Amino acid sequence: GSWDVSSVTDMISMFDGVTLSTANYNNLLIGWVAPPPQYDVIFSAGSSTFTSGGAAEDAKRSLESTYRWTITDGGAAEAPTAPLPTAPIAPIAPEAPAPIAPEGV
Repeated sequence: GSWDVSSVTDMISMFDGVTLSTANYNNLLIGWVAPPPQYDVIFSAGSSTFTSGGAAEDAKRSLESTYRWTITDGGAAEAPTAPLPTAPIAPIAPEAPAPIAPEGV
């Protein structure tokens, strides 16, 4: 994210065929919006994904709306799903046979 892109006018094929880690792509977006970038830049981030609902998404929206960038990427990263909790399964004890009543009772 520390690259100076303030003079860049075209990054149309920059990361074509590449997938940056979500953390790296987040940092790139956040770092690029800080110094005022050029307007109307076309940028390809390949299949890279950003974290939804955070500073990276805000930075991406700012680049797209304020600076009119056209950004192609893999969209928002899917939220990790927590594994289902597992508990040890206790063995089932066989039922004791019912007592047999003596005849005639």
